[in-house]
Amino acid sequence: MKYFSKSKSPLFSIIVVIPMAIIYELFVFLNNKSDVNGIRNGADILLKRMLTKIGFYGFEATILLFLVVFVSVSLIHKIHFKNKNLGLEYFPFVIAESIIYSFLLYVITRFVISNVAVLMINSENIQSIGFGFGAGVYEELVFRAILLQFLLILFKNVSINIWLGRIVALILSSLIFAGAHYIGTFGDVFNIITFTARFTGGMVLGILYFYRGFAITSYTHAFYDILLIFV
Repeated sequence: MKYFSKSKSPLFSIIVVIPMAIIYELFVFLNNKSDVNGIRNGADILLKRMLTKIGFYGFEATILLFLVVFVSVSLIHKIHFKNKNLGLEYFPFVIAESIIYSFLLYVITRFVISNVAVLMINSENIQSIGFGFGAGVYEELVFRAILLQFLLILFKNVSINIWLGRIVALILSSLIFAGAHYIGTFGDVFNIITFTARFTGGMVLGILYFYRGFAITSYTHAFYDILLIFV
């Protein structure tokens, strides 16, 4: 089916994720009264910190980041995907599919641990929704599209068995993803329950990234975080 192949392509993914990034950036600006200072997603801060080294801050750093990603992904798409029709008409199906996966992710993490509610952000619902979109964009960009993909390429180049390499890459990236939530000024206090839930979530999102690509994974992550607010 064309939908599954087109919705997995890198260029399609980055284009359909941009609206979520815009919503998050506007939320952060309105919440912090600044596009530079204030509370932001940790993965967002990590990426933007590198850009501050060359003199880009706030909105201009965001624009530069996505411009670099877009150009890089466009080149990859041109090499590996010959069809010029991106299939952007499938965007509503991406939303629907991601919502389904977010509920499945909730059920899985609920099965693994006794209380998923401990992962809720301690703030008002609107704030939590904004940060949910930020997690969907920036955490998936850092931990799946960059870290997991890098590990996959690394293990492939050292001639490790393809499935063993995928498993090791998946476990390592999920451990780093879970552990990153406890680092920094605004990091959570370490708790084995929340760590287990986040590791499990990282594994599921990693598998989803393998088979459904960046867009579906990003929206699934965002909808999952938003789901935790209301369940």
